[in-house]
Amino acid sequence: MKKLLLVISLLTLPLAALAGSWTVMVWMNNQNNLKTYGWDDVNEMEDCNYSAYPDGVDVIVMVGWDPDNHTRLFHIETDPGGYSGGDYEDIISTQITGHGIWAGDLADMDDPQIFENFVGWVTDNYPADNFLLSAWDHGSGIFLQDETKDWIDRGMCSDLKIWEIGEALENVGEFIDVIGFDVCLGGQVENGYQYLGDAGICIASEDSEPGDGWDYQAFNIFEQDASVTPEEIAARIVNDYLDFYGGGVTQAAQDVKNWPTVIDQDWADLCQSLFDNCYTYQNRITAARSSADYWNTADDRDLYQFVEALAGDGSLPGDLSTKAAQVVADLEDYIVAGGMHNPLDSGDGMAIYFPTNGSDHPNWTTYTTLIDFSDTLWDEFLEMYADPYPVLPVAITFDSVVYDDSVGGNGDGKLDPGETIDATVTLVNEGTETATGVAATLAIDDAYFTVSDASGDFGSIPPGGTASDAFRFIVGSFCPDHYFAYADLAITADGGYSTESTFGIVIGVGFEDDVESGEGLWTHGGTGDQWHVSTEGAHSPTHSWKCGDTGSGGYGNGQNSWIKTCPIYVDADHDELTFWTSYELESGYDFVYLDVSVDGGAWVQKDVFSGINLDWTSKRYDFSAYTGDIVEVRFRFFSDGGLALEGFYFDDVRVAEQTSDIGSVAFSGEAVDEGVLLAWRADNPAEITGVNVLREEKGGYIRLNEIPLTGGRYLDLDASTGSLYRYKLEALGADGSRSFFGPIEVSGPGAGARVTRLEPCYPCPAGTFATVPFTLAADGTVRIDVYDLAGRLVDTVARGEFTAGRHEVAWETDGVANGVYLIRLTGGGATATQRVVVSR
Repeated sequence: MKKLLLVISLLTLPLAALAGSWTVMVWMNNQNNLKTYGWDDVNEMEDCNYSAYPDGVDVIVMVGWDPDNHTRLFHIETDPGGYSGGDYEDIISTQITGHGIWAGDLADMDDPQIFENFVGWVTDNYPADNFLLSAWDHGSGIFLQDETKDWIDRGMCSDLKIWEIGEALENVGEFIDVIGFDVCLGGQVENGYQYLGDAGICIASEDSEPGDGWDYQAFNIFEQDASVTPEEIAARIVNDYLDFYGGGVTQAAQDVKNWPTVIDQDWADLCQSLFDNCYTYQNRITAARSSADYWNTADDRDLYQFVEALAGDGSLPGDLSTKAAQVVADLEDYIVAGGMHNPLDSGDGMAIYFPTNGSDHPNWTTYTTLIDFSDTLWDEFLEMYADPYPVLPVAITFDSVVYDDSVGGNGDGKLDPGETIDATVTLVNEGTETATGVAATLAIDDAYFTVSDASGDFGSIPPGGTASDAFRFIVGSFCPDHYFAYADLAITADGGYSTESTFGIVIGVGFEDDVESGEGLWTHGGTGDQWHVSTEGAHSPTHSWKCGDTGSGGYGNGQNSWIKTCPIYVDADHDELTFWTSYELESGYDFVYLDVSVDGGAWVQKDVFSGINLDWTSKRYDFSAYTGDIVEVRFRFFSDGGLALEGFYFDDVRVAEQTSDIGSVAFSGEAVDEGVLLAWRADNPAEITGVNVLREEKGGYIRLNEIPLTGGRYLDLDASTGSLYRYKLEALGADGSRSFFGPIEVSGPGAGARVTRLEPCYPCPAGTFATVPFTLAADGTVRIDVYDLAGRLVDTVARGEFTAGRHEVAWETDGVANGVYLIRLTGGGATATQRVVVSR
């Protein structure tokens, strides 16, 4: 089966001066485990007869990989012998050289600039009345899956994203009459909408495609002597695909160019009606969602089936079901081939992004910032669906606050102890009618604050409008330099309306927490929340935050939890976020997202973590763009229903002055006759004023040296024979910062220092191979076997005599399926087991 990524195919006219009727382009990214399928599809194209077409047709194919490790550009020619085989050697078409689309032998098929070069070059050199572009690759829907996967699994939407494709087409400026995605899971309404204005028809599959993909003998449509319309060639590609597999698959064509006239306004009306009725009828909307099929994840649902269920639900308000029925009719016009029009199609045209948790979904920020379909009202409905509330005639809430400390303070705009503050509060009316006589009373239930002007008059606020007024409070002189408090607003309006709203007050600037004082500066929650302060692992000295079970226990499946800081004021002297992290997550399936919210606004993703990183690693993020803003920092944990590993740790979080990066420090140790000899080497020694050596004892780590060390070695004379020790190295930066490296494990001196052990395999997850490292205490016979989780022997990696010391052997994983396996070492009087994940 093709995996999760996109593909682009184009048909173009020859390098002739006159424009022909059709140019077909195929962007064939077979730089993965689909390479032989690609060569077979080129042979299928050569089995078509293009000479009878009166206006001329050219097919240009960029093949990402040939057996010589080159990328090739072909002008497809009809093979006189017909389809003679699917190998690369069977391709007879002429290669095009001197094009300048890419440099060197092998093009980076994941580079959007090279994709843009390809489309631009073909449309410039093969002008035509019509263009067809086929994107050929893996596919993952509209979102990436994992950018760290082995090369055989990567491709579109892990590397070339649909928004990059859309931007490339916009830059080229040539209208593409038909854009097709010969990939898995590309059949979403968002994918077609992304090319609105740049493409006419979009072909894609809701489901994964079989490895053979499209039937490219559909290009035989050009054997006819009449002109071929975009609708005709799209229908031929779709229907030939469905006929070729005989059902059990999906493929459909969206009439993207007609979205504005066919469906746009009716879609907006339906989204608004869903929004307005969600609070009362969420259960019926959920029933309609549940009735719709999905193929990629449960968060992507067949759009036609969902809307059809709404239209047929007699318990919904007539306005909603009527609007749904209109969109059903529109979709039947919008899908011009496949889907509901072809009984061989398992779907009804296209899917739509439909999570149940709105802005807490891992891909929400990507959807609302990079996916053009968020320009419609669909994402507003999704937020309402995740946390519905009644839509009222008057609905007033806090919008923002601006502080002025010039009256009774230093006027720097920051709130400090002892200052008098004027707080200008803005309220917004999210209701459907104008609110009159709006007033508010401010209260701060905190001993460090005194409110001196508690009343605000906001007058009338129209629907969607705002109004502002000022309050005054005094910060007590004994308030801590860094402090956070809540202010409460009691809001009233004419007609007996009343509500309450809250906003935060931040005293001081920056943030620093080594997680040694409990949870005070943090809040956490969400589905399956497992965030807690842990002593299982720490960067310094003994506590860290962990998402996972207590101790070394793993995290739960189906988790979507979060932990966030209190609001933090950022200024020019506190404009860098730093923290240390260590994690073990299922690569490509379980993630931790680092998000930032500015002044209470939407969360914006800054980074994502997946896979395994057991060493404590420093992370730094420039916050200078937030100078003068109040921010919150959030870690969001997302796990699927599969493998669950140990979890995610973080420690020593700071928002402070940007520091010099001391770089990495190599830290090692070995047993010698006198004790344990520790050594280190820094990338940037000029940035380090000294180091401290720490050894783990009961209750945490202790410092071994009395004053900071300036050399590169330290001998621990107190290490006992045969004991196992854990060490860390603390590097002291020239700017006052501290960075920790390790821990490392070293056995004490003497004959008992060397033990037989099996170390963790790497890389993990493993792709085509895994390296198995192990150490023997003495010469002897060793056997290393691989078992599945049912205890069945899968493979034997090594069997024979090995000398004492450390060794590495390779396990080739080609013969096993993706999954979790156990590596077992037997020998040297010991048995040891390690876990390895195979993911190709």
